[in-house]
Amino acid sequence: MKAIRITSTAVLSLLLGVAAPAYTQQEQHGEKQDHPDKQGRHEEARPEQQHAQQQRQPDQRQQQPLRAQEQHRQDQNNQQQHAQQRQRQDQNDRQQHAQQQQRQYQHNQQERA
Repeated sequence: MKAIRITSTAVLSLLLGVAAPAYTQQEQHGEKQDHPDKQGRHEEARPEQQHAQQQRQPDQRQQQPLRAQEQHRQDQNNQQQHAQQRQRQDQNDRQQHAQQQQRQYQHNQQERA
């Protein structure tokens, strides 16, 4: 349980670490569009440029959630793999312990005979 808690905390930290800079960058980009020049010149972009910017923005917005989803899937897969590995190791440990007890029991029986 402790390992799951540590892994979950690490995954959450990683997701927040990836999402926070992307969100800040998007906010800064939005502020630049809201406040053009410090000198007060408000130049309008050409219609082609505006159209190209509008097409790029949805792509960027779509890519960020997709990256986060992909990272989440990878983290879940890693957690599952680690859990399976721990289960196999626990099973091997139990088998080895049972075999050791059986050998000890047989050894004790031979000494009594």
